[in-house]
Formats: sequence, structure tokens, C-alpha cells
Amino acid sequence: MQRISVAKRPQFSGSRRWFGRLLAITAYAALAAVSYAGTFGSVVPIAGHLGDVALDEKRGVVYLANFTGNRVDVLSIEKKTIQNSLNLGALPASLALSADGRYLVVLHYGNFKEPYVPSNLLTVL
Repeated sequence: MQRISVAKRPQFSGSRRWFGRLLAITAYAALAAVSYAGTFGSVVPIAGHLGDVALDEKRGVVYLANFTGNRVDVLSIEKKTIQNSLNLGALPASLALSADGRYLVVLHYGNFKEPYVPSNLLTVL
């Protein structure tokens, strides 16, 4: 009778333990990174959907494009409250403050009118 040798199945118990430990260390590191993530600022509630922000350091305010409110809210940095709202046309989507801080340009979303009507494209404050 002829003997057929069958190769032994390799034992992975050591490598499985090593992989399990590595997986546990990776999970711990990921959770530690999330729990120690830096936070800054404070939450200021606004009514509506925020489209964009523009910081005016000279005046100490932040301009908030309130997309669904059709206005630009003026947030005081010191008081952390909305001190004023500027009502505009529909859907202010983007803000830009000029380099000298004299002009705030508001771009409106959904420019569906003819190009010769400048009031639907942007607002300069």
C-alpha cells in the first residue's frame, strides 16, 4: 500500500493574534483621535440655511449669506449675536468683501433672467 503524504495546514494562531492586536490598536488610535479633535468657536443659531460667510475684521463683524431667508445677517464677533439683517433679492449664495472693506458683494443663485437685468445677478452693499 502506498502512502500519500498530505501537507499539514499551516498554523496561523500566532499571526491571527498579531492581527487582532494590530486591529485593536488601530481602532483605539482612531477613537482617540476623534475624541481629542480640536474645537474652536461657539455656535450661534440662525434662522435659515447659511450659504457663505465673509469676515470683516475692521468692523468686528461676520456677514452671513442666509440662503433661505433672502438676506445677509450681520453677526457681531464680540457679542456673538446677529445685530442686523439686510434684506436682499432671492437666494444670496456667495459673499465677497472688497480689499479695502468698503463693498460687500453678494452673488445670487439661480440667475434665470436675461443678462441685461443686473439686479438679478449680484448686489453690492
